[in-house]
Amino acid sequence: MSASQENQLMNKNEIDNRMSYLLNNVPILYQYMDVPDAKSLLKNSKILLKNSLYFNDPYDCFDGLIKFGIVPKSYRSNLINKQKSHLNRNKRRFEIKKLNKKPDSEIIKSIRDYALPKEKSKCGISCFSEKGDDLLMWSHYSNSHKGVCFGFDLDTFHLGLKTLSHQHKILLPINYSEEIIPLDFFQDELSPIINLLITKSVCWKYEKEIRLIVTNIDLKNKKKEFLGFDNTSISKIYLGCKNEEEKFFINFCKKNLPKVKIYKMQLNKNSFQLNPILINK
Repeated sequence: MSASQENQLMNKNEIDNRMSYLLNNVPILYQYMDVPDAKSLLKNSKILLKNSLYFNDPYDCFDGLIKFGIVPKSYRSNLINKQKSHLNRNKRRFEIKKLNKKPDSEIIKSIRDYALPKEKSKCGISCFSEKGDDLLMWSHYSNSHKGVCFGFDLDTFHLGLKTLSHQHKILLPINYSEEIIPLDFFQDELSPIINLLITKSVCWKYEKEIRLIVTNIDLKNKKKEFLGFDNTSISKIYLGCKNEEEKFFINFCKKNLPKVKIYKMQLNKNSFQLNPILINK
């Protein structure tokens, strides 16, 4: 394994460390969307989770970021013990012997074709950014500046995510890479899956993306799911410079979220920048 691969391996402690870094250093999470999605978020206090199998970028959550080396015997026995736990010990041993006779290629094909897509479909992803004033993201993700960008207090948002007891949620920054460096699935199952979910081409680096990953959900063939959150974590709402629905957002927040500051983005006349102007004083 190369040094670059070793540096990308993430155990539970490393995941916790990255989450702690975000909570201590990134006070606001920004999320861009169109007006219908923004209204839905406010009315239902739910955020959108996407199924990575339907992402537009073919290199996002790319299977090529995982490689498969020699199948260890421990993987075969663990697989039987997990899938055939209802059998007694002798029957499980018999199943392990049968599995040991299968070539690595057959097991790897089964993982690629069935197990990996199944694992990916159990992960719902919501995409955020450290930036709320980026021209490109306003153009791409907020209906050409007609939409909305929410600013969430990260600490309150993270604590207020409403998940079931068997679900897990992690917030991680995206790894932007100039090359595809696959990690061995059999070396450490957790690291390759996380690496696949948070690695993107360096061409997207300007987005400064942070991902919320919710595991143990069942998306199957669904493109999306919704997750409840504490709406008091919304601290700011930015309306695009072409947004024409100021009244709805002002009235909604006045009644339901009076502490939220609402801004309208305006074009800077002297530079290619957006300036937020407070509109609900």
